[in-house]
Amino acid sequence: MSFDGRKEIRNFVNESQANKVDIAANFAVYANRQDINRFLALHELFKLQMPVKGSIVECGVYSGSSLFSFAHFSGIYEPSNYHREIIGFDTFQGFPSWSDKDEFEPSRGIFRIKQCKCGISKKSLSRR
Repeated sequence: MSFDGRKEIRNFVNESQANKVDIAANFAVYANRQDINRFLALHELFKLQMPVKGSIVECGVYSGSSLFSFAHFSGIYEPSNYHREIIGFDTFQGFPSWSDKDEFEPSRGIFRIKQCKCGISKKSLSRR
């Protein structure tokens, strides 16, 4: 297999006699190690957030795998929690490139804020 095996997996699925519902139900047969590892990591993240009240928000859902995983985990672990919402946002086009107004410092990996009218202090946003 190549680096992530996507091409080989796609060919294997396309040549398979199984229907798509069976493939989805038996995803571990068709998924590579990295995909299973990612799924388990999402599961652990969900379990860590369970004691925290509130919704789960994903910004940039791409194909929805994480979003739907969280929704399924919520249904399994907290079927009667009607207050937790799983919310996804996506532009479906990507974001435009940075502008001078963004004040992004790529070398430091942070945004700088000159003036914030939202009640969040600069200190609470800085990485230390």
